[in-house]
Amino acid sequence: MSVGRRLNQLSRHPNARHPNALGLTQSAQGKRLNLPAYSITGLTDSMQAASLVERQKDPSTRRNHLISLQARGKTIAPGAHETIAQGNNRLLVGQTTAERQVFTETLEKFV
Repeated sequence: MSVGRRLNQLSRHPNARHPNALGLTQSAQGKRLNLPAYSITGLTDSMQAASLVERQKDPSTRRNHLISLQARGKTIAPGAHETIAQGNNRLLVGQTTAERQVFTETLEKFV
């Protein structure tokens, strides 16, 4: 699943739409997006540096952080999947549908 599709999933979560929502824990985000913990931490770091998401301490526990989309992330999320799909198409130009499928399946083994 592409990062754009994952960002779109985050934007569609009920907590992402509510202006006062605290967000989901990093662990819940990882499970929702089918990402291992180490991956969601790096992805969250990158997205936070780009002002797409905000990480806050979970008030119910000191160990967890809550992740929520910032205004910029909410603006970018709807078009992210399309932008990434266009980039993928440029990368795979000249490949057959079967070759694209094999490529995608191979990549998914590493994610």
